[in-house]
Amino acid sequence: MNWKVIFACLLGFYSTFCASQNVTADSSQILKEIIILGTKVEIFSVGSKFQNIKKSDVSEVGNLADLLQNESPIFIKSYGLGGLATTSFRGGSASHTAVIWNGIPLNSAMNGQLDLSLIPTKFVESVNIQYGGASALCGSGAIGGSIHLNNNPTFEDGISLTYGVSVGSFSNIQNNFSLKISSHKWSIKNKFFVQSGINDFEFYNPSLRGNPLQKQQNAASKQVGFFSENYYKINKKQEVNFLLWLQKNERNIPPILLQSASNAKQKDSNLRLSAQWKYIGSKVNYQIKTAYLDEGIYYEDPGFNIFSDSRAKTFLVESEAKIQLGDSHLIDFGLNATNVTGYSDGYLGKLAQFRNAIFVAYKYNSPNRRLQTSLSLRQEWLNKKVTPFTYSLGANYNLTQYLSLKSNISRVFRVPTFNDLYWRQGGNLNLLSEKGFSEELGLVLNYRESSKRFSVFFEPTVFNRNVENWILWLPGLSFWSPRNILNVWSRGLETRLNLKLEYHKTKYLVDLLTNYVLSSNQKSISENDNSVNKQLIYVPMYAGHLKYGIDYQSFNLHFSHHYTGYRYTSTDNTEFLKPFLLSNLEMNYGFLYKNYNIQTGFKINNIFNTRYQILLNQAMPMSNFQTSFFVTYHHKNNK
Repeated sequence: MNWKVIFACLLGFYSTFCASQNVTADSSQILKEIIILGTKVEIFSVGSKFQNIKKSDVSEVGNLADLLQNESPIFIKSYGLGGLATTSFRGGSASHTAVIWNGIPLNSAMNGQLDLSLIPTKFVESVNIQYGGASALCGSGAIGGSIHLNNNPTFEDGISLTYGVSVGSFSNIQNNFSLKISSHKWSIKNKFFVQSGINDFEFYNPSLRGNPLQKQQNAASKQVGFFSENYYKINKKQEVNFLLWLQKNERNIPPILLQSASNAKQKDSNLRLSAQWKYIGSKVNYQIKTAYLDEGIYYEDPGFNIFSDSRAKTFLVESEAKIQLGDSHLIDFGLNATNVTGYSDGYLGKLAQFRNAIFVAYKYNSPNRRLQTSLSLRQEWLNKKVTPFTYSLGANYNLTQYLSLKSNISRVFRVPTFNDLYWRQGGNLNLLSEKGFSEELGLVLNYRESSKRFSVFFEPTVFNRNVENWILWLPGLSFWSPRNILNVWSRGLETRLNLKLEYHKTKYLVDLLTNYVLSSNQKSISENDNSVNKQLIYVPMYAGHLKYGIDYQSFNLHFSHHYTGYRYTSTDNTEFLKPFLLSNLEMNYGFLYKNYNIQTGFKINNIFNTRYQILLNQAMPMSNFQTSFFVTYHHKNNK
């Protein structure tokens, strides 16, 4: 590893910290609340569509794939219960979505993806989604968008002990346990879960004559995870934290609809460590963090004599400083050094990759707060070779008290993965980084009447993205190989409408999300290529989500409907999967008894027994249910 770069990070940390001691303190609460506080992405994503998912939705039992499917217009490519789940974000591939955990990228160095079904929502406190290109803020991979998983301390809250159990169809059961202890100086949170399911659901097989009713085979799964958060306040301005995430997953790989049986299985293991020091001043914020990620995948399929073991280890160091200049200017700059090593039966030995980056961001707030602009710049090096320079320029302008206009333009990129470059049969060392431009323009209407009983939020956003050197694996004479073959043009319209009305202590809500995406290849692959100007496979042109319901005190009843349009399964768009509509019903009730908070929930998925396929020849369940029970004992600190 290049220790000179790490030394530079530490030197930058030291010099900034010393400089902060010479800055005159400013007790202005406006600066702290409006500008200084917040993550780099939250502060400098000016002009981009940004969605904060409510904490109550994040805390529900489930995984990240389920949460995004229920709360966002992002298309989730799911292989069924317990199976792989990835994203298609604004017409991009799974490797075009960056998943960031407290500022640390989680995408695999081996394939550039992250399986969202393996991320339990109980392990995070908030989920934020940034739509559009974010390479200047997040680095390689954030071409379609980025998903940010955040954890935060809770001080002076005493002791909280929670046990929960969730039981669902097909022998699915999950047990959750958490212990939270906090004082004026400390905040400690330990969470543990065990989940298992047989997933032997019944389905109609459209690939066989007569659409016979069959039962899913070899689909059992099991997950075990432990998460520990530890925060300590050194003084009023300094804080340190240490996070530990351990998880193991085992799952069988069911046969596709054209297979009679399957004996394939996969084991995943993850160790994620993070340590961070923060200095929060009146005009200068500084932080330095380190992280270590250890990812292991073991896959076996005795029927095809496949036994594959892969592992990747990542070590990251990053320093960052935010400096407030006057009342309207904020500057952020930092250094990043990342070392990745990888091993796989498919590689010709152990691999190493070193990336370092320098990034700078600037934000301007006009004195009357009507105009916000930001400029972000980033330059990365991969094994001492320059990657595409990226930037992002955005603006928000408040037209009226309730109406604002926003726009953003950015340059994006993604470096090839270990599999792309070094796979023993097919890896291509001559691959170039994917690169392109992303633009969007949006309007935001946010109205709330003076009594706060009625509110309307409406946000239409049009977007455009062009990506060159798109990496595509193509068949050769004896094996598949990746090539920089596609130039992809993605464009579309997203809308969100949220209505809330409170009448006689009852809240009524309506949430409507729509998504229209055209994503097509603009470059011919071969002489008789019919994919030009055709929709990319597994990118639905139309999608929508409608949720409505009522909340009365501690009881809520919500209906939701999810529409997914045609998905083409051939590049010439002659073969496709039919659209489908899924409807769900969810009820929750909670009450307090002395120091105990008791929460119960019941959910029915696919109420109308819809037969559907998300991916070709992958079976999906019909109607199924889930019920949950949580009890929390909370003892508040006495001042």
